[in-house]
This record gives sequence, C-alpha cells and structure tokens, in this order.
Amino acid sequence: SKAPWWAAVSIPLASPLTIVTPFLARALASLLVTNLQMIFNPPFLLYLKGEAKKKDIDALAIVGTRRATTYGKLVTRRLARALARKGVTIVSGLARGIDTAAHQGALEVGGRTIAVLGSGI
Repeated sequence: SKAPWWAAVSIPLASPLTIVTPFLARALASLLVTNLQMIFNPPFLLYLKGEAKKKDIDALAIVGTRRATTYGKLVTRRLARALARKGVTIVSGLARGIDTAAHQGALEVGGRTIAVLGSGI
C-alpha cells in the first residue's frame, strides 16, 4: 500500500536521529464542537478573523517554549515548512519562540497558519 503523505516529512537533526511526524488533526469541525463541550467553562463565543477553509481540517498544532534555542527555532521552522508544503495548516499561538517559528516556517513556503489567542481580546 502507498505510504501516507506524512511518512515523507522528516527533519534531519544534528544527531543521526530523524523526526517523523505522523500526527494530523482530522475532522476539525466536528472535533472542535465535541471538544469544547467536554471542557469546564467553555467559551461562550469564538471569534474568527480571516477565512476558514475546508482544507484547514488538515491542521497540526505546533507549540512550545517562548525561550527557544536557536536550534529549536530552526527545527521548528523546517518542520512547519515541510508540513505546509504538504498542505497542512499550521496552528499555533502568537508567543515568541516556537510559536513564532512555526508560523514563519509555514508562511515562508506560502502555507496557511491559524493563530490562536490564549485569552480574550
């Protein structure tokens, strides 16, 4: 059988290891409603600025420390670029560090990103 698209997404590290990322958030629309119903005190309303697209169902969240190392940011940008090239929408916060690197990597190759605010406006 044909390998899934994510099997080809690998990021060589400084060591002989390789990261392969098989994670993909499917059925975002139905999961969002279901997951919000399962949390304590869910938001009354969600705001969206921009355009939600059907292809955003293929999304992956990349989050991490604000105090990322240069190497951590480099690996994050490479990973986000590789995923964005495959049509995956990158979801992250708007914090400096790993969140910023994830958005930058996807945008460098014309990918889509979704920024999630951790609090109200």
